[in-house]
Amino acid sequence: MKRFFALAVWVIGLTAVCTTAYATNGYYTHGVGAKNKSLAGAGTATPEEAIANANNPASAVMLPSRFEVGMSLFSPRRGFDVSKSLANGNGGAFTIDDGVTSGSNYFPIPYVAWNWKRHESNAIGVSIYGRGGMNTDYSGGSATFDPDGPGPAPVMSLPGVFGAGNMGVDFSQMFVDLTYARKVGDLSWGISAVFAIQALELKGVATFAPHSRTFAASGGTQMPVALSDNGHDLSTGGGLKVGGIWQASPTLRFAASYQSELSMSEFDDYSDLFSDGGNFDIPASTKAGLSWDASGRITWHLDVEHT
Repeated sequence: MKRFFALAVWVIGLTAVCTTAYATNGYYTHGVGAKNKSLAGAGTATPEEAIANANNPASAVMLPSRFEVGMSLFSPRRGFDVSKSLANGNGGAFTIDDGVTSGSNYFPIPYVAWNWKRHESNAIGVSIYGRGGMNTDYSGGSATFDPDGPGPAPVMSLPGVFGAGNMGVDFSQMFVDLTYARKVGDLSWGISAVFAIQALELKGVATFAPHSRTFAASGGTQMPVALSDNGHDLSTGGGLKVGGIWQASPTLRFAASYQSELSMSEFDDYSDLFSDGGNFDIPASTKAGLSWDASGRITWHLDVEHT
């Protein structure tokens, strides 16, 4: 009895302090929607909001008809520390300033979702959501060049992190999911057509022109024009997403979903930055999870995601 009481106190205490989860998945968001994001992407087997269709299209038939608008505020703080170049200017090497920070710190990321429960056994939905917030804007710093290493050529210092003016990247994605879901017994399944658009701008990296494909292919006679400072370029494409949720018992649910690789058009204005002529497809991803209702007030989630 004492052991049971001690275990109960430990579980209650753990539940009381574990109110919010924090995580990041590279440039992927750690969840879609307010509730899913607060759980760092967990809870895909227990959909609670219309935007859950973006995590698993089977969610549509488990949710009532509803319309949602939401927004998250993402605030990453970026900077870097460096040491002096050991190459001392040889081979085109240069030294950049230490302790430079990005001036872009706040990013609103909105979403809109509509779910229509046409019947107890089927539903349709539309989800519009974005990814972004990893943009950088390094307006300070300088780069020091020593063209011939310890030789007699003068050392020069140029403004910008890489000596090519203000440096930064602006990259964002928007997705539109058109979802159909159906319920057969204890199994709900769904499929979504996924359409995507990407926007990219990169500036301040023209210093790397001698390392570009165009420069190399020309034998060092032609400078690239699709590397840096070309404004925003757009890329569009799409793919498919499928998913299922199984109500194994009144208190236990399992979920799995898969999004195919999204084939995207090339970033032509930055074809010397990315390989394959500016190719930047969105990789496939898989999610799986389970939810267990331990009581009327406590639900345990276990989720895994692979990209």
